[in-house]
Amino acid sequence: MELDQDGRVFALDARGRGLRSLPDFLLDGRLGLSLRQLRLSRNALDTLPPELFTAASGLIELCAADNELGVLPDSLGEARALEVLGLASNQLTALPASLGELAALRTLRLSDNALTELPAAIGGCGALAELSVARNRLHALPDALAQCPLVALNVSANALVWLPKALPVSLRTLQLADNRLTELPTTFGDLRALETLNLSGNRLRALPHSFGKLVALVTLGLGANRLQALPAELGGLGALRTLQLGENRLTELPESLGACIALEDLGLAQNALCSLPDSLGKLTALRALVLAQARLVRLPADIARLATLQQLELSGSKLEALPPEVCGLRALRSLRASDCRLAALPDALGALSALQVLRVDGNALGELPDSLGGLCRLGELWAGGNTLVALPPSIGELGELAVLSLTSNRLVALPVELCACARLERLLLDDNRLASLPDGLHALRACVELGLSANLLHAVPHSLPPHLEILRLNSNSLEEAPVWERVPRETFLFDNPCAAPRSAGRRPLVAVLLPGLVRSYAHGAHWRAFFARYAEAYDLRAFLYVWPIRGAVANNFSQEADRAAGEPLDVHRLEESYPVRRAGALPLRRCLARNKTHPPRRHRRALSSSLLTWRSGCVRTPRGSTGASTTNGRCWRAATR
Repeated sequence: MELDQDGRVFALDARGRGLRSLPDFLLDGRLGLSLRQLRLSRNALDTLPPELFTAASGLIELCAADNELGVLPDSLGEARALEVLGLASNQLTALPASLGELAALRTLRLSDNALTELPAAIGGCGALAELSVARNRLHALPDALAQCPLVALNVSANALVWLPKALPVSLRTLQLADNRLTELPTTFGDLRALETLNLSGNRLRALPHSFGKLVALVTLGLGANRLQALPAELGGLGALRTLQLGENRLTELPESLGACIALEDLGLAQNALCSLPDSLGKLTALRALVLAQARLVRLPADIARLATLQQLELSGSKLEALPPEVCGLRALRSLRASDCRLAALPDALGALSALQVLRVDGNALGELPDSLGGLCRLGELWAGGNTLVALPPSIGELGELAVLSLTSNRLVALPVELCACARLERLLLDDNRLASLPDGLHALRACVELGLSANLLHAVPHSLPPHLEILRLNSNSLEEAPVWERVPRETFLFDNPCAAPRSAGRRPLVAVLLPGLVRSYAHGAHWRAFFARYAEAYDLRAFLYVWPIRGAVANNFSQEADRAAGEPLDVHRLEESYPVRRAGALPLRRCLARNKTHPPRRHRRALSSSLLTWRSGCVRTPRGSTGASTTNGRCWRAATR
């Protein structure tokens, strides 16, 4: 409660008090015209009494979000001084016509209700600048909305199938994502003040030619639609900085795109692009270029002109080689080319002196270039799932390297220079052909995780990195149990000749949460081998969560590849691939949550509860071709730890 200089109440905060009805002093006029702010959020109110708006007609701000309101009284129009009305997260199905009498109303928040329409009387709100009705059930917007001087309009996650011919020309922000729009009106270009426009998650097949008139547009989201082509007029968006076109059906881009010289972020993931226009090199302000899971077989030579490019995402494309011009991108910090068809990396790769993350896992690389040592700022190198036999000695020059993943290769030895990487924290060498290790491993003082499972080791050095916490030596050929001065906190030695077999009654019970998307059934075979390897030491209970990912995502999992191959995701077949080992195990589940890269909250709570119950053991994910680089892989690995 806040008082003014005369001792009268002008602000009352009653949020989160469990109120089911309003106290009498708010309804009997005792507060008179002095009450200006009333906050009633997070209560259990199912109605607002009509007397409230007559007794407190001087209200300027009323917030009653997160309640159980189903209707609003007609007396709402008597609060003519009201400027801010917050009613989000209620159960409103309709609004009274008296809403149009609120001539001073500037902000109206109605998100997360059950509204099916907006009253035509809303056009009477002559001062309305911000309207949010996201996550309702609207099928259309009233024509009278054009009479409001709106600056921001959020109608995302409704059921809109069309837009009125006229919208407020004063709009600067328009959110229309996740609706059912199939086309835009030809007059859409009249919104010349528009700066942010989000149309992602609709059913648009084309854009009107008037789109080029949106000259003030800075951010444009068109992902997850059905666009097959872009109008040439798109090049008229000279102020555009962010353009997201992921998950469409684009086969080519217009040459006029090069006229968007202010463009900094261009997302083109999950399209059918086979090539890029030569004008791409004119986008000299570009900082991020995402081309994941496209059909690209080459990059244009003009890519070298993108002097400010910091992020280049090519994962899942059909590239067989990176052009030498890529090595001219001196500002590049992140280069991701996982799961392509790369047989070699450019010899001049070391010229990328600003590079911090390099991902080339899941390719057909037989070697890494000697110039690798020139990547003086490289912090992460992921090269698992290739055919590497040896590492270049120059790898010891990577003084900033913190993560080195070389799982699922054919390495037979490690260069002694590797021990010079003083900042290396995670060294992952699982599933290779190593028969020995260099004696200088103890020099890796920052190393906390060392993965050596599924190799051919007969012995390990007596000196280990001093701060090592996780050591995987399972599935090797160790005849004698190693002896160390300091044993890592988590050491895995099972499936070695020196490891005594565990009795069935003493096996720890472990829940294994598999990644949410399986890239292919060949990928599933890798997981079956993983299960077979750990079955001797653990009694496994598997939980496989399957859900589709929408939008442009920076990971390797996608059902697009399965769909393109005509091989749909078969849940029953996956159940056979991952049989449970004892009664009571959780079954395979399928989640069809749209536009999410993780399970819904209610399912995550159930999974977390199960994992907390089954915490007597610990299992690590196989790296490399299992997609450990993905967000999903990281999430489930963290959960099992």
